Amino acid sequence: ETEEEIKRIKPVIKELSKNNILISCDTRNSLTMQVALDLGTKIINDVSSLNYDKNTLNLLKNYNCMYVLMHSKGTPKIMQNNPIYNNVVCDIYNFFKNKLNVLKRMNISKERIILDPGIGFAKTLDHNYYILKNLGLFLDLGHHMMIGVSRKSLIKRLTKTNTLTPSVVLAVDAYAKGAKILRVHDVQETKEAINIFKRAN
Repeated sequence: ETEEEIKRIKPVIKELSKNNILISCDTRNSLTMQVALDLGTKIINDVSSLNYDKNTLNLLKNYNCMYVLMHSKGTPKIMQNNPIYNNVVCDIYNFFKNKLNVLKRMNISKERIILDPGIGFAKTLDHNYYILKNLGLFLDLGHHMMIGVSRKSLIKRLTKTNTLTPSVVLAVDAYAKGAKILRVHDVQETKEAINIFKRAN
């Protein structure tokens, strides 16, 4: 897995960093992270939130990069098999709190951590919308928040036609609720929608 990842990302990161583009690398492997960071990546996005690779913490200590802590449960293969929570928002909140304590103990500065509640990762349709409804609660933890809803099944299951408009609507909604970083497919459309939204507010 790691060798394949490194082979895929190397040429892309090299090309992007030549052009001074802010790069985020999505991986759970510390070796891939290291290669990516050495080549100029500034943000590591770990869907396992430190669970998959025990060396990730040490790596974060040695590099001054941003780190996205994303909530999920179980492995990607099984995570959608009937995920159960006491209260999905409280459970994610506590999950973040515990992980943030681990990072704090390693003296990894608070400013470097971005939180992502992991929409669509080990969540049912109702879980996803309940999280979106209560996004503001995660801001209490005092970190920037990242949201990725674009073209995900929580949209596809409720819309018959396109996924563009609902994706943009949910992105604007997340932005309005305090999300600072949005993972989207349709960059131009989302940007224009947010600019108009800002203008109207």
